[in-house]
Amino acid sequence: MIPGYFLLQLPLGLWSKFALLFVVSSLLTLAVYHFLVRPFAVPRLLCGMKARAVALRPRLAPGLTAASALVALVAIGDATSSHASHPVAAASPIGRWYAEGGAAQVDVSDCGGDLCGQVTWLRAPFDEHGCELRDRYNPDPALRARPVVGLPILSGLAPAADQVWSGGSVYDPASGRTYRCTLTLLDEHRLELRGYVGVPLFGRTTTWIRVGAERTERCDRASP
Repeated sequence: MIPGYFLLQLPLGLWSKFALLFVVSSLLTLAVYHFLVRPFAVPRLLCGMKARAVALRPRLAPGLTAASALVALVAIGDATSSHASHPVAAASPIGRWYAEGGAAQVDVSDCGGDLCGQVTWLRAPFDEHGCELRDRYNPDPALRARPVVGLPILSGLAPAADQVWSGGSVYDPASGRTYRCTLTLLDEHRLELRGYVGVPLFGRTTTWIRVGAERTERCDRASP
């Protein structure tokens, strides 16, 4: 209503005012959701959203990147007490991870100082015809015969802050699309990968679990 009050006074035509009001109100709505509702427990509850996972981390500079945050002190203390033989300073995203809720495993490695990753395992490696899944939606016809297992999907993730890597890209073989992405290491066994178009505000965040850490004390505490 506030931007509408001022926009209606501009010397523009009816449809120009409507288009401008639509764009401004949509951007304001998304900004309120992303910066004032999504990160906090009380607004999420009032809006009917699910509570966030345990060991949330504080946000830093959300306008620059939706994934730019430090690892929470609570998560660090929990990881230290649960795994005293593995200091927090040694935590690294390099290794094998469950992606998309366990549908795939991705091996994250160091590629010349940046992070890269490739698919190493699929829970369902065959299509409806019993054939090996291939990169059939790739925009380049010459690459559509590549098997999905072994496919490079992460590249160019450079260190940006403490436990944050950005400036990279993630490829989705299910659609053939490539998105910009950032990676945030939450603790020794969890990371967040956010893929987005243009700016981090317009994207989706998924949580990956390190292979071999499926059952942890955190999971045991969450069990009824």
